[in-house]
Amino acid sequence: MLDKILNIGVKDKMPNQLRRQIRITNLAILILICLGLVLFFPILFEDGWAIGAKADFFSILFLVSLIALNSYGFYN
Repeated sequence: MLDKILNIGVKDKMPNQLRRQIRITNLAILILICLGLVLFFPILFEDGWAIGAKADFFSILFLVSLIALNSYGFYN
């Protein structure tokens, strides 16, 4: 499953350097999403939907949208 997520947006006919860049970008986004989730749940349970939880939630949504853009080929 991790390999599928890392290869989102990678096509067979791409140069190797572009494939590598997309995979590294997807990995960095995935790490940031995991860190955001690790921070989101304690903030949510401790403070409710305070400004920190909302900001973290929208940051996670933004990062997920970047992976979605990669899947449609908007990686430049």
